[in-house]
Amino acid sequence: MAKNILLCNGGGPTAVINLTNMGVFEGCLDYLVGDARIYAAMGGTGSLIGEHATHDGKRHVARLDDYLADSHRRQLVKNTPSTWIGSGRYKLGAKVPDEKSGGSQEGAVDYDIGRILEVCDQLGVGHVFFVGGDDTLTTLNALASYAERHPRAEWPTFLSVPKTIDNDLPYAVADPHPELPEEGVFKANDRIMAIDACPGFGTAATFVANKTAHLAVEAHALHRHYVLEIMGRDAGFLTAAALLAEPFGYGPHLIGLPEHGPFSVDDFGNFVAWREQHYGFGVYCVSEGIRDAEYGPLAAAGRDLFGNPRLGGSGELLRDQAAGYCGQRGLKADVRYIKFGELQRVSTTFRSRADSEIAYGVGRRAAYWALVRGQTGKLVTIVRQPGPQPSWQYGLVPTQLVSGKDKKRCMDADWVTEYDCAGLRIPFVGGTFLDWVRPLVDPVVPIAPAYDGPEVAL
Repeated sequence: MAKNILLCNGGGPTAVINLTNMGVFEGCLDYLVGDARIYAAMGGTGSLIGEHATHDGKRHVARLDDYLADSHRRQLVKNTPSTWIGSGRYKLGAKVPDEKSGGSQEGAVDYDIGRILEVCDQLGVGHVFFVGGDDTLTTLNALASYAERHPRAEWPTFLSVPKTIDNDLPYAVADPHPELPEEGVFKANDRIMAIDACPGFGTAATFVANKTAHLAVEAHALHRHYVLEIMGRDAGFLTAAALLAEPFGYGPHLIGLPEHGPFSVDDFGNFVAWREQHYGFGVYCVSEGIRDAEYGPLAAAGRDLFGNPRLGGSGELLRDQAAGYCGQRGLKADVRYIKFGELQRVSTTFRSRADSEIAYGVGRRAAYWALVRGQTGKLVTIVRQPGPQPSWQYGLVPTQLVSGKDKKRCMDADWVTEYDCAGLRIPFVGGTFLDWVRPLVDPVVPIAPAYDGPEVAL
């Protein structure tokens, strides 16, 4: 019976993904029997396929159980940002030559899956773990589905382990069998509970909140306007976290999310000009995925292998528009664009305690579900338990119920708000969003409010 382990990461790494990797690894060490080995794909899905899927046409897999036998070395990995085993964004079937696919997309996908399963067979792999976001979940679901469609005496178990700073994996899905109890499945109101918060989000949100607070003080001090562009293709959770900086009184003054619908560039330009006239500064946080009038991205350049738009530049576009609006009114506003970029995703400077706990815990539980309970074709879920000090439990949901773009989570409707300023619609965040997000982040480092005492008469 195959019993070795294969671990793979996919998509954009986070500040805590190595905690999840080591949660899986150390969980496997506890549950493995005999001399089983632990392998890792060194560079994501493509590194298991080789040929057309890697830069050199080779597979890249490493054995880690001996290399990471030392607990001190594992601790170093846990402290390491991004992913220590590498990642990638290869889509199954995307680059398979026609002579190997038979000219069909299904044949191309099956060819790549076959290449991955060759690795599993050659290495005696009995348990496969893919750590990633929605695209990685789709890949894992394809592997599990292939195993169901091609019966044989024994397949490895296939589990998807969540990660993404976008926080857009499903919160809950309809339960197709509400009358049946299922191992590891948390149910509520005929729904299966899935992901309360994705590992990686809490740390990135803490980064965004603190950096927004810091830049807001500078905007006030130097009489500037900062347009901050924050990651978030379809969901605005990360940008919304900037709201945590608001109590200090420096901003943000606008929070624009994909969920707001079409973003009014005109209202934005007029708002910056209004703030320049009345306050001389402003801080405006926008998701990279904010929408244009046709509900497409306001700024994008092409698409990736998964069909996702390559976002970036919405803040720059808005900076230019705002500067133009101010210039038309004779205002010499200093409007600047700041893109948080990869730092918000991988920086461990503001690694949150809850995020670290969840990231490691979901990895360890994944090892349990696979090695002890033999579960397969599932996403490991993260379900919040209510109480004065929230905690999380780790369950399961079939991947076919949560995989696909139509299952992606968005901000709750009551969190997506706006306010009126001088007749302009200003997008913002409200409702119970802060109640939901606070247990996931570490507090914003306290900042003194702006001086409001008298000035010396000269």
